[in-house]
Amino acid sequence: MWHVEMCQTPKRGDSSFMRIIAGEWRGTNIHTPKGETTRPTLSRIREALFSMIANELPGARVLDVFAGSGSLGFEALSRGASMCDFVDTGRDVQECLRRNVEKLHCENRARIHLRDAASYLRSPAPSNVQWDIILCDPPYGSKSVSGALHSITESPGLNMETLVILQSARKDEVLLPSSTIEEIRRRDYGETALHFFRLRRP
Repeated sequence: MWHVEMCQTPKRGDSSFMRIIAGEWRGTNIHTPKGETTRPTLSRIREALFSMIANELPGARVLDVFAGSGSLGFEALSRGASMCDFVDTGRDVQECLRRNVEKLHCENRARIHLRDAASYLRSPAPSNVQWDIILCDPPYGSKSVSGALHSITESPGLNMETLVILQSARKDEVLLPSSTIEEIRRRDYGETALHFFRLRRP
């Protein structure tokens, strides 16, 4: 069992909140760190995203990389995913994730990793897990989002069935790192784009 440390109630001004849209924890507010280091995904984009992948969520093993508040990973868990690994580097973000795991009582389904995304992705996955869905919301900028996708393609936790979902600014150029992965869908929402990838079958 993964243990979550008890956290004090946040003081006024320490954090803001985001609401889980649907599923087991529908309507529950989760903590979101304030500041420019995180960029929570807008509710309408989350709603559109999870509507598109609804059939793939039940029982799915999920990776939420550049997790921030964990809004994507917790939404996936609420809608039936079996487990989620959350990866981010900020200690304030880690504390926020711990609070959210504790609030939702999902200690048995969530693991938090205070790691650089690139090094984590290139390391063996915990318990050699093979992720069914990878949710990736890196800092915007063509170099950043393309680098994140490159790291994902090198992950031992990626397989032929893994669905990779990358969020970027609509203007960002997302470069495919190799011919082994292909973009199967793209949706634009204002200034934000969602990209869907799978490994290319031989």
